[in-house]
Amino acid sequence: YGIAVVVGLYRSFAKLLDFEIPGGALPKLAVAFAKDEAQGWAIFRTTLGLQVIVAAAGAILLPFGPYLPWLSSATKAFPALPAMFAVAALQHVTDTLSSTLSLPFLAREQFKRLAFFESFLATGATFVMLALVLILRSPLALILGTAIESAVGLGLKFILFRRYEPRNVLLPALQKNESREILGAAWRVYLTNFSGLIGARAEKAIIESVLGPAALTIYQFGSRIPQQALEILTRLSEAITPNMAATAAHD
Repeated sequence: YGIAVVVGLYRSFAKLLDFEIPGGALPKLAVAFAKDEAQGWAIFRTTLGLQVIVAAAGAILLPFGPYLPWLSSATKAFPALPAMFAVAALQHVTDTLSSTLSLPFLAREQFKRLAFFESFLATGATFVMLALVLILRSPLALILGTAIESAVGLGLKFILFRRYEPRNVLLPALQKNESREILGAAWRVYLTNFSGLIGARAEKAIIESVLGPAALTIYQFGSRIPQQALEILTRLSEAITPNMAATAAHD
């Protein structure tokens, strides 16, 4: 399990490459959709273009994970480690694109459309992961399970998008003005959260490097409870952000 935690840890480090682009785009989308649909979709396509770059960067970097010099010898000796980092690279791509496809629904407060799919997806993914663990008897099963969940989630969001937005094309763009606005809002959020984002991950990297994956496993179990509580607060924050942005725009 500790090996899977290590791979997931460095996949979460790769997520830092997004510079909080979704968080910067969401208030802009909420205001734009309330006033001008065309402007809203222009911002979304630019967000998608920026996120494609983030996805490509992570996909290129993550396969080099097994060669990080500070990894413990026990982790480096695990034979499936290169395959696990390769799967993590693919999941980074699907996670990045999936979070981007959620933005139009979040910006227009259409939470029920997302919640229905995500609730069933999480339940199904748990059974798939258990089956993979029983079959493979390897930490690779955990990485495969989360990657499959991410890929299926992306597929379901694409279907949802095509159903409710059949006239809008999912074509990435990099328009200068929209990119400047999104990045201008995103970097402030990113700098505010950066120390916390690094701190939450760095301690795990240090434990793994010094004490090995077994010690990291024990630490991971102990830290899951506050992490889950924090995730609940994050979801609540995401839910109220579009409403607050639209209200501020009207005032």
